[in-house]
Amino acid sequence: MIPGYLAPSYLLGNGYYTGLFVDGPANGLAPLPWDIVVNPPEMFKDDSCSIIVPHTASVKVCHSCYGVCADTCTQCYGRGKKPCNYYYCGNNGCLMCGGTGRIRCGECDGKGVIPCETCTGRGHLKWYIKLEIKWKNSISHHVIKQTTLHDHLIKNVSGRIAFEAEHLQVVPLTSFDDGVNNASQRLLQQHANQSTEQRILQQRHFVKMVPVSEVAYTYNNDSYTFWVYGDENEVYEEDYPLRRCCGLCTIS
Repeated sequence: MIPGYLAPSYLLGNGYYTGLFVDGPANGLAPLPWDIVVNPPEMFKDDSCSIIVPHTASVKVCHSCYGVCADTCTQCYGRGKKPCNYYYCGNNGCLMCGGTGRIRCGECDGKGVIPCETCTGRGHLKWYIKLEIKWKNSISHHVIKQTTLHDHLIKNVSGRIAFEAEHLQVVPLTSFDDGVNNASQRLLQQHANQSTEQRILQQRHFVKMVPVSEVAYTYNNDSYTFWVYGDENEVYEEDYPLRRCCGLCTIS
């Protein structure tokens, strides 16, 4: 099992500029993706994060309000007042609007403008390059068996760990029989040949021995097989002869 970076990518981002220090190109060259050290929160677990690439930030005038810091109120269209909608307000107005038929806009408090939503009324934005990082636990299995039980059933149960190693880079097994040794070499070679957009951070290699009992029996002169496997003693039967009986049929 091998975790690693997956396809780091640059994204152009922006945020509110609050007048604090801006780490721009004047402070040095921006590092390349693989030169930025980010440790995974936990080994052998999928995760992701994003960080601002050092020395890529700059401050620019807000592209939404052009530095004015405000937008026209969409409720009153910049007038500061809007029609009085009070139920008893007729053609001659009412006490709510003082007889004018219009009331002060509550959205902009009668000013006709509201703070720019893009820059929150600051007039400027901080732009930067954001690095997206993903950690992926890449798992490969190979099942060696002397039974016809399906591979996916064997992989999903417990067994005895006959060998386990964890290093920055593990080496192929040589102390088992040829079947296990060759499978170990193939799996590690597959991970070594993965995309250059990924980097291996840690490897874990293990051999698990899963007990499997294959039982052949006859019922009504027909032959059947079932399996008991794993430390959990799971039972699997592909064609249980009493599957469609009227009562409750179980295998134990």
